Amino acid sequence: MKQGRAVEAGTADEIFAGAKEAYTRDLIDSVPGLGSELGATIETSSSRTKGPAPR
Repeated sequence: MKQGRAVEAGTADEIFAGAKEAYTRDLIDSVPGLGSELGATIETSSSRTKGPAPR
């Protein structure tokens, strides 16, 4: 789904093996894999900006 519309159709195996839409490939690629380093830091928008100081 992208903006409320289906962008891919098929079984999970078909989509994971051959996603046609760039959006779907980007989503699949964004998931950390089993080879990811344990405890690795993932940069998020909140880690790039400093929030208010704790009280």
